[in-house]
Formats: sequence, C-alpha cells, structure tokens
Amino acid sequence: MSERAVSTMQPFTVQSAADAKTQLDAMIAQHQRATPAAAKLSGMLGDAAFLRTIEHGGQHGSSDGHGLPGGSSFDRLQEAVTGARAEAGDPISRALAGQLADINSSGDLQMKLTVDALRGMGMGDDVIRQVLTGEPVSRDEHDRVRRWKNEVMTGAQHEAFRKAYLAGEPNAVSQMNHAAIVLSSPVKEEAAS
Repeated sequence: MSERAVSTMQPFTVQSAADAKTQLDAMIAQHQRATPAAAKLSGMLGDAAFLRTIEHGGQHGSSDGHGLPGGSSFDRLQEAVTGARAEAGDPISRALAGQLADINSSGDLQMKLTVDALRGMGMGDDVIRQVLTGEPVSRDEHDRVRRWKNEVMTGAQHEAFRKAYLAGEPNAVSQMNHAAIVLSSPVKEEAAS
C-alpha cells in the first residue's frame, strides 16, 4: 500500500450543529477577505451604470450604427477578473483552503468538490494535491499497491478484510480508496539504463 496515501488518513468525525456552524462561519469569513483586485472587481460588478456600458457596447459599434456588446468596458472587466484570479493564487491551494472567488471557472468548482469528497473519505491534503495535479506514482509503488489489492481481494487468508470492505467498514473502505487513487494515478516510467 502506498505510504503516502496510508500515512495521511484522517479519521472521520461527526460535528455538532454548533461546531459545524462555527466552521462554516470561519470559511465564509475567509472567503470574504478583501484584496485590492477583489475590491476593484466587486466595485465594477456592483455598478449598474458600468454594467450597462458592457451591455450597450461603449465605444465599439457595428456598421449599422448599433452598439456591440462589450467594448472597452468589457475589456476593463476582463482585466479585473484576471487580476483578482492572479491575486487569489494557485487554484489547487485555494480549493484545499476551501476558498472560492466571486467568479469561478467550472474547473475551480470541480476542484473544490473533489477536495470536499476526498476529505470526506479521510484523505489528507498531500494525497488530494497528488490527485488534483495528476502527480505520477513510481512504477514500484503502483506495482506494490496492485499486488496488495489483488492479494486482499483473492487470497483465502483475507476473507475477513473482504467481508469488512463489502460491509462498508470505514477502515477497509479507506484502504481500498487509497489503493484506487494510487492505481488510477499516472505511472512515472523510469528511464531505461
């Protein structure tokens, strides 16, 4: 079994409603932190007159005299979005921190959902980062985990593990989930000597 995946297992804990609300409030407060680029973007999105210039084209126009959507206002908005994203930092680190921006790509949202799902299965941040970046595992690690999985799923001496896994016992399910991550990761091929 992968040392990285096994060594970072986190036990699942049930929270009280009050603890969950406290944690949610902290996450919301962290998300609402103000930065210069985020403040600029929020100001633009909150300005109805500015948004109308995007809708009606601003300085750009078509040959029939009608304004085209966008114009220089749209360009300014795109620059603000780019600045806010750059200021917010690496999307994987933001997803691991539980942060979403005011405007998110579908990839950012999918990363956040993946982080939440993997954490719910007891995965640690280093395993989650490995999954999100597509970091390859060594051929040796992949082969060891494949042999372990084949042995526990077919070996007569592992009947108790199979029953526990099929019954949904958390430790057995967690071990198989970690094995699935290693086995579905790309394999780093070693250079032939």
